Amino acid sequence: CQNGCSDGRCLCNNCRLAGASWNTSIARVGNTVSLAVTGSDCEGLGVSFEVREVDALTADDPVSFNPRNAVFANGVANSQWVVEYQLDEGFSRPEYVFIARLISLDVKAEIRSGLLEVVWFLENLIIIKEQKN
Repeated sequence: CQNGCSDGRCLCNNCRLAGASWNTSIARVGNTVSLAVTGSDCEGLGVSFEVREVDALTADDPVSFNPRNAVFANGVANSQWVVEYQLDEGFSRPEYVFIARLISLDVKAEIRSGLLEVVWFLENLIIIKEQKN
C-alpha cells in the first residue's frame, strides 16, 4: 500500500473493477462455465458472484446455486458455475448474467457481465453442425 501503512496489513481503497466475462457466450444445461473479473489495485481482495436469469419485462431471477467466492491474484478473480435451466419469460432460451461484488468493508464496487445464452442439447448439436459447415 502506498497510503502510509507500516505493518503491511493495510487495505488500499484504489481497487477498480474493469471487466466481467464468461469464458463462452453459449452453453448448455449441465456445462461448467468460468467467470472472470478483472481489476486494478485489487490484489488479495475477495469477490462474490451472483448469477441472475435475465428477464426483459420483470425483475431478473436468482439461480439455485451461485458460484464460489474468489480472491484477486494477478489482476483477476475466477470462479466456475454449473449451468442450470430456468424457464424464461416468453418461453425463450434462458440468458444469464453475473454480478461480481467486492467483499470489503472499505470498498464498495460491483460489475455486471455480458449475457450467457443457454441452449438445449439438441440445439447444441445443430450449432456445432452449422459451425463445421
